[in-house]
Amino acid sequence: MSRVVVITGAGSGIGRATALAFARPGTALELSDRDAAGLAETRRLLEGSDAAVAGRVVDVSDAGAMRAYAAELFERHPGVDVLVNNAGVAFVGDVTRTPPERWDQIFRVNVLGVVHAVQVFAPALRARRGQVVNVASASVFWVPRTLGAYAASKRALTGLSDALRAELAGDGVAVTVVCPGLVATPLADHLGLPDGEESERARLRELLRRRGAAPERVAKAIVAACERRPRLVTVGTDAALLRFFERWLPGLLPKLATQVGSRRTVRDTK
Repeated sequence: MSRVVVITGAGSGIGRATALAFARPGTALELSDRDAAGLAETRRLLEGSDAAVAGRVVDVSDAGAMRAYAAELFERHPGVDVLVNNAGVAFVGDVTRTPPERWDQIFRVNVLGVVHAVQVFAPALRARRGQVVNVASASVFWVPRTLGAYAASKRALTGLSDALRAELAGDGVAVTVVCPGLVATPLADHLGLPDGEESERARLRELLRRRGAAPERVAKAIVAACERRPRLVTVGTDAALLRFFERWLPGLLPKLATQVGSRRTVRDTK
């Protein structure tokens, strides 16, 4: 019986690296992304691997599309061992300058997208006493002014994960939250920015290139978490330090957020 691993947002970055990390003999990879070209490239990179690979273009924020995807998947596999909720979007800008449609998009993908995935795959996870891995962010420990909407969605995700953990524990299903710090992904290419701030995209690309951890490092942590089944995992020195400060020196973080937020754009995060 194959180990079935479902990964959302598998078309690039952490999702792609996680798919490659799970590509082992006896594993069936079920990959999804709303980016058809990115998903196709991930599948190409998996050619010749020892894993069975299937992919579908789907938007996790669309509940109906997720139900259809799950129905198709269940024709191949009655159970799911690991569900990695990696799909996500981000926006950089002050809370008061983030348009309502951006708030809606961020929460529909980063929070409701996870709800949709868990709801459709819960029976299959229960059947295998599987594991849910929710990819959050170090912003759950510290929020610079310019990451308000994104951080709010990721903090909501940690609360959702706590509720799921309590709900599914009796069925033997574990729930793990993975909180990476800066990661060298194509985030800057898809990032939402306030009007007039498009020039900041290049700054973020350079920041992630210089200081971001490799996506493979996050993928390795996700695979390891599926062996140990912990409640929460940080990835990167920056994430570990922020978690430490949030727990033991919480008074420093609001001051740091104010200092880093003295300007309005992504240059604040340097």
